[in-house]
This record gives sequence, structure tokens and C-alpha cells, in this order.
Amino acid sequence: MEFIKYKSQFEKMIDNKIIGMPELIDSNISFKGKNNILCCNNIKLENIDIDFNGNNSVIFLGSNLGVNSHLTIFNNSTLFLGKNNTCGSSISISVAENQNLIIGDNCIVESDVKIRTSDNYPIYNYENSRINHSNSVFIGDNVLLGESSFISRGVKIGSGSIISPCSFLPPLFKAFSNSYVLGNPGRILKEDVYFVNDSINDYTIEEIKNSSINENESGLFDFVEKETLSLDKIDNILKKFNSEDSLDFIQKLFLQNKHKNRFFIE
Repeated sequence: MEFIKYKSQFEKMIDNKIIGMPELIDSNISFKGKNNILCCNNIKLENIDIDFNGNNSVIFLGSNLGVNSHLTIFNNSTLFLGKNNTCGSSISISVAENQNLIIGDNCIVESDVKIRTSDNYPIYNYENSRINHSNSVFIGDNVLLGESSFISRGVKIGSGSIISPCSFLPPLFKAFSNSYVLGNPGRILKEDVYFVNDSINDYTIEEIKNSSINENESGLFDFVEKETLSLDKIDNILKKFNSEDSLDFIQKLFLQNKHKNRFFIE
């Protein structure tokens, strides 16, 4: 086991790897297995716990996490958090059972959001067949995950979608791009909507009036041939790779591919 609390420990690691020089402030990174990679350039980890509880997994952080957040990843899995995301405090993420979690760019993940790729324990029916197999989770670009929302295994959220606070998205739920999801269990309340990353809390009277109409439709997404990605294909490819190949794949696919409609879901 390798336990990291200070930058000076990076070079002494033998079985696992940290790429980049994240700023560590009261944070803990633990590796209980081998061949795991944490990649995070120019990232500040403040009061963050990151646990690699298996082998051959990758965590790529392109954005800062909110304080008191906890990431856990197990065997043969990938967790990708894109760039320019705004993350609240006490976010809890668990990527387990050889599944993956992909979160795009320019998202807002509010405080106390929970994301899971598994139910933690197997559930069987009377025929002794398992009924709750784990599944990867995909969250597109420009997505708003409201405070205390819960994202279950197999959920897919298309770019431009809004998940209302305290919503529970059940297993295998699909939120089409530019949809507004609300409730427990979550349901699509409106379609063809989008949000603007501009807090309205301190708006003046004039700004409130001006916000009634938005003439910039950059928040709307659509299917574009040779631009929109196949999420299932990406998932299957990642499940075949070792940690080094997974990191190379996601960097080329997600960092170099800046097409607006890459995570469109219909």
C-alpha cells in the first residue's frame, strides 16, 4: 500500500503513479493496489480523499474538486473529470466493478452530489440471477447537477441538461441533451432547455430584466455526424485497456476533441 500526503512522496512511489504536480492541502491519496494512475496538472486538492482500492485504474482530474470531497475507484476502471468544471463541497464518487465514469467540460456539480456505478451489494431474484449489474456513467458537457442529487449506475446525461437539486436518477436512466430532470425517481420535466453559468443571486433590477431573454443559443446541442461520440463504444474500449492505455486514450479523445456536440444524447 502507498499512502500519499505530501508532494515529496511522489518520486518515491513504486507500484503506482501520480502525473502532474497537484497542490496538496490536508488531502490524502491512498493506493491499495498496483498499476494505478492519478493524473492532475495544475489542480488544487484541498481536504480531498482519493482512494484507489484496486488495480489498473485511472483518475484524470481536469478541474478542482470542492473541499471534503471523496473519490473511490476499484479495479480496472477510469474516472475522467474534464476542464472548467465548478464543483461544490462534499461530493462523493465511487467507480466500481470494472466500470467507468466520464464527466465532460464546463459542468456545475453542486455540493453533496453522489455518483455511483454500482449498488455496492449484489441483489438476486428467486431464480438466483443477479438483477443489479453495475454500469458505467456518462455526463456530458455543460451539465448542471443540482445540490444533493444522486446519480445511479448506468445513468447517461446528455450535454446541456439540468438535474434539479435532490433528484434521484435511477439505474440506467437516460437524460436527453438539453433536458430538465426533476424528482425521485427523476423524470424529464422539460426538453430543449439550457442553463447559463452566471449566478443570478446578486442580479440588480436591470440585470433581472435583461435576463428574461437570452439571444445566445450556444447552450443547445444536436447530433452531428463524425462529431457525436458513441458512449457505448468508448466504454467497451476502456474496459479492454490497461491503465497506461486508458490514460492515453482519454487524453486523446477528450482533451484533443473539442467538438461541441461530442456528448449529445437523444
